[in-house]
Amino acid sequence: APNWIATPKEAVTDDMLCDWIAAIFRNDHHVILHYTRFCVNALPPLIVAFVRGKAYRALGLDEVADEMDAFAKKLSEKEETT
Repeated sequence: APNWIATPKEAVTDDMLCDWIAAIFRNDHHVILHYTRFCVNALPPLIVAFVRGKAYRALGLDEVADEMDAFAKKLSEKEETT
């Protein structure tokens, strides 16, 4: 399957999530983005936006990171009102 197709939530395995978390701890930004694509349906949207923003910024893609940061802020504000 193309790497841009998200895995259905019920098909996201613990191993996939562990690999995603391990990549975060290693600051392996390409792998973070890779596993985020697969695990997106099993993760809270705020966490996805925040982690993607950090990864894109670390890779020098500041404009994309700014979009992710703005989306994370919007989600955070929405959570505060619910």
